[in-house]
Amino acid sequence: MLKDDEFKSVKHGIEKALKILAKYYKKADAMSTNIVALVLNPDVKMEYIKVNWDAKWLQDVHHTMERLFDQYHSLDNSADAAKTTKGTSPSPVKTIGGYGSSWLAASVQRSLASQKRYAGLRGELKQYLESPVATGEEDIVAWWALHSTEYPTLARIARDYLAVQGSAVPCERCFSSSRQTGTNRRNRLLPKTFEALQILKNTYKSGDMKTIEEILAVEGTIGAEEFGEKDLLIA
Repeated sequence: MLKDDEFKSVKHGIEKALKILAKYYKKADAMSTNIVALVLNPDVKMEYIKVNWDAKWLQDVHHTMERLFDQYHSLDNSADAAKTTKGTSPSPVKTIGGYGSSWLAASVQRSLASQKRYAGLRGELKQYLESPVATGEEDIVAWWALHSTEYPTLARIARDYLAVQGSAVPCERCFSSSRQTGTNRRNRLLPKTFEALQILKNTYKSGDMKTIEEILAVEGTIGAEEFGEKDLLIA
C-alpha cells in the first residue's frame, strides 16, 4: 500500500499508524491474556493457532499454558494443605433424594479424584486439549460452569481470564454516561446510590430489565392490576 501512488498523499499517516499498531501488537504479544482466552474457548482451543500460527509460536503457547496451569495448580494444593492443617473436615456430598443418591454422588467424586491422581500434574490440561472442540458452543461461561468438576484448575483460570475485556470501550462508555447521572443538580449522591443508578441504567439499556409497560405492550397477557404501583421495573 505504501508503494502505491494512490495512497502517496497519505503515506506519512499510514506509516505513523503502522508504528502505533506495531507498538501495541508487541504489548499484546508480551501478555498471555489473549492466548489463554483463545485456548480456553472450548469452541476453538488450539485449532486456530495450529492453522494460522507458526510452529514455534505453537510451542510457546503450550509452554504458556503449562506454566499458568502449574501456577494455579500449586495454589489449589496450598489451599488444600491449609485446610488439612486446620483440621477442617471435607465438604459433605450434597444429597438429593435419599441414601441412594448420596452413595452415587460419593462414588462419582471418588472416581473423579482417582482419575485426577492417575493423570498426573498436567493430565487435566492434556485431557482438555486433546478432547474434541465443543462446536457451536455460544455460552463459554456456562460451558465452564458445567465442566468445572472435570477441569477444576482450568475452570479457575477461565473464571479469571475470560472476565478480562478485550476492549476498554465498554468501560469508557460507562464512565462517559456517569456524567448524565452525576449532574450539577445531583452532586450530593452517595457513592452507593451512584453505583446503583449506573448499574440500573446499564441493565435497562442492555435489555436485561424492562418496565411493566413494555412487557404489557409485547405480551399483552398480564393485567396491570397484578402489579403494585411500586413495581416499576422487572428484571
